[in-house]
Amino acid sequence: MPEVELPEKLINVVNGIEYSYTLNKDKILISKPVYNQESVISILSKNEISEIDEIRSIGAQHLITHIDIVGRFMHDPKAYSPLEYKLVFTNDLDGSDNIFENFIVLTFEEEQNIAALMAHCKCKEEDIKVASGGGLFFYRIEYPDYPEAEAMGHKICKDNPGWIVEYSFSKIITTTVNAEIPNSSSTIPELSNQAMFDAIKLKLPTVDLNGRKKIRIALFDTGTDNGHPYLCNNVLAKGVDLVDGDTYPDPGPFFVDGHGTKCAGLIAGNYKDSVLGAGVYCDIVSYRMFYAVKDGQSTNKVIDVFTIIEAFIKAGFEDTFDVINCSWGYGSNVYKCIEMLLKAVWKSGNNGKGVAVIFAAGNNGAKVDFPANSRYCITVSATNTDGKPIVRSTDNAWGSNYGNQVDIGAPVNILRTTAVRYARSSSNIEYESKKFGKTSAAAAIVSGCVGLILTLNPDLTPCEIKEVLKSNATRFIPQPKNNYGTGMINMQQTLSRI
Repeated sequence: MPEVELPEKLINVVNGIEYSYTLNKDKILISKPVYNQESVISILSKNEISEIDEIRSIGAQHLITHIDIVGRFMHDPKAYSPLEYKLVFTNDLDGSDNIFENFIVLTFEEEQNIAALMAHCKCKEEDIKVASGGGLFFYRIEYPDYPEAEAMGHKICKDNPGWIVEYSFSKIITTTVNAEIPNSSSTIPELSNQAMFDAIKLKLPTVDLNGRKKIRIALFDTGTDNGHPYLCNNVLAKGVDLVDGDTYPDPGPFFVDGHGTKCAGLIAGNYKDSVLGAGVYCDIVSYRMFYAVKDGQSTNKVIDVFTIIEAFIKAGFEDTFDVINCSWGYGSNVYKCIEMLLKAVWKSGNNGKGVAVIFAAGNNGAKVDFPANSRYCITVSATNTDGKPIVRSTDNAWGSNYGNQVDIGAPVNILRTTAVRYARSSSNIEYESKKFGKTSAAAAIVSGCVGLILTLNPDLTPCEIKEVLKSNATRFIPQPKNNYGTGMINMQQTLSRI
């Protein structure tokens, strides 16, 4: 991948406000906060920076106030220098304390001797964290700062040809917030996604679960409001919190965009006779990977490679899920450690049956990024209810990503789903999100549909599920220039073939 040439200063006008960007050694400082990714893309494009490998903010409504340039090591020992670079946009709220954890991840197919690793990597035992699953062994080795991690990464690659050595980082931002838990007596609205169900031709069947195995869906996201009336029937109260380390994956009131809660609603949301997602007969377990909130002290942790590894090992080999929903991406760089683990989870997770992993294609109107470009997942694009993919244009600020790895599309332009009920004041409680969409929503819709498919035929493997979805999709007419999958999901056709 070619390196990105950055000018010393970037200037652009967005909505009449001039934003200036000054390049320092390791980041671009932004003079004023930018409120959305589209503005950032516009700024970079107008300054002739076209190699935008990753644009990531933790919640689209959060302030983006600086850009980190983060390197990673090639797993090919012949190419250990120079570093590849990617642009990563992360939050940096005013008045917060920023903590960076710099580390490398080593991946092996055999267990390693810790003492030998300590000698090779010049580290202490307390600096090493181990995770294993699917016949793979991962070693996270933390260093005090980026230069040391960079230097040791180069040295380890050079001294040990054939080792898979990759750099990652975790950025923790801490700030204090105030919010109130809503009044449970508030009126609960009647919500329905009938327009979406009509578009994908789904008439929800009545299923007698007596004697049937209940399908389990793991939701890798920002946590969920498990007490929401539309979620409490399906989202289990006990989840996995990889940020706080407890079993209650509460998203908290930290400028909450409620991404995980919105996805959960589209997977299986239901209340009385109102249905939002196809997976109503499934159990959802929330894996919180992005935020931590405790006693009003909010910690925003950027997802890192090792967190992803821990989540997939736990969901794939320890807790044995049938489906994993991933409405997020990690950029264009392919992390070998994650790719190897995805393959293991897809093929041999869930006690050897395999796990159907669903990824969102991404919203940059560009080629699909990692991990959604892996062959070991079902990658979902976003369409309108008329069955046409959503394409980025001068009239549309975002568009679904595309590419040969995209499998199928799902409609997102007319959706209703669940919102986190936390509020700044008790008079500002919202049960519903009316603006959620894009490929995050599309992936969640498909995850619910896959849950329904497995409810009716639990013997299907992930490869068989992918094939039956693709072969029975409603084809795009006319066929778009780029590949957004074989078409929009057609559940009437799909269910007739399982």
